[in-house]
Amino acid sequence: MPHVPAPLRRVFWLSSLGVALAWGAVGLFQSVVPTWIIDLLDVSNLVVAGGAAALVMVCSVSAQLVANRLGTVLCRTLGIGAVGVGMVGLLVVDFAPSLALLCAVTVVVGVGHGLSFAGAMRAVGAAAAEHAPDAQGGTLAAFFTVGYVGLAVPSICAGIAITVQGMHVAVLELALIGAVLCGVVAVLGVRTKGGDRAEQASTVA
Repeated sequence: MPHVPAPLRRVFWLSSLGVALAWGAVGLFQSVVPTWIIDLLDVSNLVVAGGAAALVMVCSVSAQLVANRLGTVLCRTLGIGAVGVGMVGLLVVDFAPSLALLCAVTVVVGVGHGLSFAGAMRAVGAAAAEHAPDAQGGTLAAFFTVGYVGLAVPSICAGIAITVQGMHVAVLELALIGAVLCGVVAVLGVRTKGGDRAEQASTVA
């Protein structure tokens, strides 16, 4: 089982929870949003629906390519903040359906995911290298485990919620919950950044 040494746990959980939320948002775009688009915008073109699933990942990869230009804490905080804004954007799209607005929201979520993942990965890697170099493998394994749980659980919950409550209500609930949780993690990241020397060192680098 992956193990995270005690000196790393604060950085690990703050970073991993942010990544889990970011993956959860991407999971919604991969599983629920395409069908939601068809219903909400009354389109029959599957390319339009599937385009959101593709666009969010393209934007994520693009953001990761430029993430090294940002400091670790800034990158991670901007990323999770952007994901939260994207979740709020889904609420706006629901009340004011617009393909252009949905594309903008998709870009924001994709960029947020890329920045959040890159910043969190850098923070966890730097902390492990400094405080527990012998546990880097296990720490990163645990990091990816939390991230992929974050990808799976919201999609499963979405399926259950859609079955019980319908697409419209389920998307609104998941977007609202996601926005609140992203806000909490972003605030925690800002409040604790000064106490994490490993993150500061990687930011300077």
